Amino acid sequence: MLAYSGQYRVEPPNRLVTTVDIAWFEPWVGSEQVRYCNLSGDSLTLTSAPLNMPQQNALMFAVVTWRRELASQCD
Repeated sequence: MLAYSGQYRVEPPNRLVTTVDIAWFEPWVGSEQVRYCNLSGDSLTLTSAPLNMPQQNALMFAVVTWRRELASQCD
């Protein structure tokens, strides 16, 4: 689970930077979280910078994808 909120800015060509004012993970409060965004058709994907996972001896990326709901048409 992950949750955070704050003002954000878009930095072309594909960076979304959030200045965190509240977060489930408290150390993020006051930080800037950078995500890389890709808008393709009706899908928006945000990808984190590489996260070092020393226990697994690996790099990890967090990826979240949203898809726009199509408007229903009424007769």
